[in-house]
Amino acid sequence: MSKVAPKVRRPKFDTEDMPEYYWNGNPVATHFLNSAHMVFPDGEKLFIRYVKKFSDQIQDPQLKERVKGFIGQEMSHSSVHEKIMQMLESRGLPAEEIRSWYAKTAYNDSENFFVNLFGDITGLTVTAGLEHWTSILAEAALENNSEVLSGIHPEMRRLLRWHAAEEIEHKSVAFDVLKTVDDRYFTRALGMIIATFYLGFYMAYGWAAFLTSDKKINWLEIPGHALNALPVAVQATMKFTAGFWRYFLPDFHPDDIENDEMAAQVMQEENQFLYEMKAG
Repeated sequence: MSKVAPKVRRPKFDTEDMPEYYWNGNPVATHFLNSAHMVFPDGEKLFIRYVKKFSDQIQDPQLKERVKGFIGQEMSHSSVHEKIMQMLESRGLPAEEIRSWYAKTAYNDSENFFVNLFGDITGLTVTAGLEHWTSILAEAALENNSEVLSGIHPEMRRLLRWHAAEEIEHKSVAFDVLKTVDDRYFTRALGMIIATFYLGFYMAYGWAAFLTSDKKINWLEIPGHALNALPVAVQATMKFTAGFWRYFLPDFHPDDIENDEMAAQVMQEENQFLYEMKAG
């Protein structure tokens, strides 16, 4: 299924009545997810930038079509997460200030450093690594017995399910582009190491920045909120650890992970609010 060109959709979400702490009333969990909303838009622009940069080296017509769908889906994701950032800003959180520092240090500084050191292929291999991470996140969220999305406001849950399903749909596109232009194990492994470090660092940064800038938090209640979020954190950590090491197997390919049916089920269940568009 993942070899089919991803479909581009324009979903509609109503965030106007979404509660401030939309994850079970828990500011610790909510601001962790706010950090993801902060990271995603510029990260998705990075993905588009480097897949486009190497697309002229692709000869396979099927992969070319998959790249078009990948770019269309990532543009849609970026647009939706931009709106969430605007919502957070309108509610008094310095979302754009937090994001501005992230964007400058991650892209103006770090991206330029690694590209100057290893060449443009760095951006593509980091993209492949980050796409593996988003696929792991997606699977963790959509598994039948998963508690990751439990307690989240229905509209945010719908948004996350849609995003997760599309991440699974295009999970192997960047990886296949990378294999086409540079199939060395070292290149792939380097990208995953860089991707993991920076994703972890900026997610932690965003989480801390949103928490400390939220004037409505009662800090005496934070330990209790953290304890309530612990089961989900443990479940997710176990999933992430297994997924991280799997990427380093010499014969690894994202399509080896059988999670396509999860994505198909979400698209069937949420079809009423998804509007398909022409890719490219």
